[in-house]
Amino acid sequence: VAFTAFMGTGLLGFSAYSKRMCIESASTELNTNSLTSNPPANVTTTNTDITTDSQNSQHPQPFPDLLPTDRIYMKARDSFVIPEYKLIFFAIPKVACSEWKKMFMRMNGNNIGAKLTTTNTGITTASQNSQHPQPFPDLLPTDRIYMQARDSFVIPKYKLIFFAFPKVACSEWKRMFMRINGNENWCKIRGFDAHDPLTNGILTLADYPVEIAAAMMTSPLWTRAAIVREPKERVLSAFLDKAVKEDYFVRKCCRKIPKWKKTDIALCKKNSEEFGSFLKFVKKYPKECSDVHWEPQVLKVDAKWWPYIDFVGHQENLREDAKTLLSNLYRADEAEDEHGSPQSAWDRYGKTGWGNDNDLCEKRPYEFLEENSSAHNLNAGSQMLEWYTPELEKIVEKEWAVEWEQKEVQFKKIKLFPDRK
Repeated sequence: VAFTAFMGTGLLGFSAYSKRMCIESASTELNTNSLTSNPPANVTTTNTDITTDSQNSQHPQPFPDLLPTDRIYMKARDSFVIPEYKLIFFAIPKVACSEWKKMFMRMNGNNIGAKLTTTNTGITTASQNSQHPQPFPDLLPTDRIYMQARDSFVIPKYKLIFFAFPKVACSEWKRMFMRINGNENWCKIRGFDAHDPLTNGILTLADYPVEIAAAMMTSPLWTRAAIVREPKERVLSAFLDKAVKEDYFVRKCCRKIPKWKKTDIALCKKNSEEFGSFLKFVKKYPKECSDVHWEPQVLKVDAKWWPYIDFVGHQENLREDAKTLLSNLYRADEAEDEHGSPQSAWDRYGKTGWGNDNDLCEKRPYEFLEENSSAHNLNAGSQMLEWYTPELEKIVEKEWAVEWEQKEVQFKKIKLFPDRK
């Protein structure tokens, strides 16, 4: 799957993984003699200026070592690798190299990067954000999107990198990606943990070498997307789900407070279902009570990478934004519909098959996120006014200030108490 990453023009450079390809692929491909049955062995031509396989089948042996200083590796800008056809092509300037690049881009299905459009002004689209900052930042092994890449999903079929955030319909997105990947457990509502990487089988950025992941994060041929949620609503949702509905907050926060803080431990447990108490202890013990469900969502993506997110949707427009994103994702080998038009990811995986019935699976009639929309579309007024006070709103605005400071994520300005002094 690493073969689907692209650099520069979108074509995978030979130097990006030649060592991996030459060693790993050689052990699997050559040892099984698969290359001897491939089309290159039958190449013939009447043009005597072309050296064919039949004329040059016996390459010199022993094979030479590929050194990091070899020109095809060190200066591999035009040493193209087309894994699907097991082709390495050396393009030479002034020898139709531009046309060859277009050919390889077409073979790789590169037709999506800047296609996203929407009438929803709350979404940052590729067409609005096509000029990414340059020079590109380095992707470091310590970057959060890589080191803590549990929810930095990669869908190679559609050249999509999707950043999922807890409390922003992440369970449903994981099921969508499982369905795209052909995981038969995608439709199980009960009796299956879609959050477990070992069972959901969804690739993440950390599954790729750093160099490949960096290319994917900067290539205009990949789409990078995220769906975010209004911070005040998200914090409240985390409280209701993890403190009121279950004892998760007690286990993940109250019981982690230092043992000598007996009074705080007792108060934390006793008042765990009070929103003010929840905020108090999350604020007072930021290390002990840190948790992905209520920490600022924008921190899950390093600040230097936010400018490279092509599509930022919002929870209040969840269904519409999800449809917009998936409707603009295509793959080169996707089957056409009855009218001869290519099918988008939405056409194939989003239109039907969704709902809360654990048995019907593919026969479920709902669209992606349709039946779940009420759970993900909490009213930003009456629902929050039930729990917030002017003081609690002030605390959230202060402690979660980084959410509103990230300029690439434009949250609607919500003031629950506009007359608050």
